[in-house]
Amino acid sequence: MTGCASTHEIVANSMQKTVAAQSNDIHFRDGLVKLPKDATAYMAYPNNGYDDLHSYPGTAKDTLSILNDALKDHFKTLTLASHFQSAQFEYLAARDKKYDYFILPRISKWTESYTLLTGVADQVELSIKIYDLRTNQLIDEVHINSISSKMPGFEKTPLELLHEPLTAIAENLFMQGKPANA
Repeated sequence: MTGCASTHEIVANSMQKTVAAQSNDIHFRDGLVKLPKDATAYMAYPNNGYDDLHSYPGTAKDTLSILNDALKDHFKTLTLASHFQSAQFEYLAARDKKYDYFILPRISKWTESYTLLTGVADQVELSIKIYDLRTNQLIDEVHINSISSKMPGFEKTPLELLHEPLTAIAENLFMQGKPANA
């Protein structure tokens, strides 16, 4: 019996690319915006996850934590919102505090299920928008759609599904060291 442990779909730079990732491998080639490592950023508080039947309290806080873990080492300063507010309010507050970038994560789908009993795979869809606060421009948008395997022993929770895509995105989103012309 063969199968995919998880699949991830990553959409970046407004170009949809599907990545069927066997054994949780993530492969994508695009020219993502490269952010400098000495930048400062403010990350908005995401919404709680939901699906057609349930809302999942606490998923916003958990998602913010995993986003922080994936991105914090790449910024000089990464400040996290303490609670959910409107995107516009948080954007303006971040701009007023002179951050370089504003990161807006939003959960568009979250399904937690006892896959073995229900046959329904866990799933998470997350979009991350990155704005340059100096130019007031949206500079990058990444969409993650990750679905767990239904195979016993390979199931992953939505938070576990986010780890690998976020690590891959963080590794490709930031400049490594100093620019070549510096």
